[in-house]
Amino acid sequence: MLVAPNPSHELFIKKFKEFYKLKPPTFDHANNSIEADDWLRGIERSLPLVKCTNKEGLNIATLQLRGIANLWWDCFCAHHPDPANIGWMKFAQAFHEYHLMEGTMEAKAEEFRNLQMGTTPVEEYTTKFIRLMRYALEYTETEKQRKYYYMKDLPRAMQSILIGHDFLTQKELINKASLVEIDLKQIALEKEVLRNEKRKMPQPNP
Repeated sequence: MLVAPNPSHELFIKKFKEFYKLKPPTFDHANNSIEADDWLRGIERSLPLVKCTNKEGLNIATLQLRGIANLWWDCFCAHHPDPANIGWMKFAQAFHEYHLMEGTMEAKAEEFRNLQMGTTPVEEYTTKFIRLMRYALEYTETEKQRKYYYMKDLPRAMQSILIGHDFLTQKELINKASLVEIDLKQIALEKEVLRNEKRKMPQPNP
């Protein structure tokens, strides 16, 4: 018996194939909450690229679950009062609650609040700042907040130079901080050269 083609199913298969070309990661279990969070965020970034609906996004994402995670999802659906109407937001919320430990996420937020550049290079500090931003969204929702907290954690020598400039975006601030870092290193090098030259100069007899 031939079955008539289902246009919606064929469209879903097409979208899944497009999604699969992006080489999305699968998820079984994580050794820490950050790995689970990274997986979910990676899926969330990829789904809009195939222009899927909320339900299609859920179906595509759950096809990437393996092992323990897949068992968890089967159990979640089995105990849900209306599993046919579970959407992406409900899945993401449930995934967070089960796979991400609240203490780990709060620890990362605290790490962001206490972040200091110190002697760390600007590039390394910026990378860490951006990675931790997602755990402290209440402090980084606006461009003004991002600029404030980025500036706050810089050494005083850099702050004193940057404070006199008006930066429209955090990116502008980061670029200027990189240039200031180069200038400060050059000044420090020149001072070191002068000190060495003075030490080499013959000292007057007493």
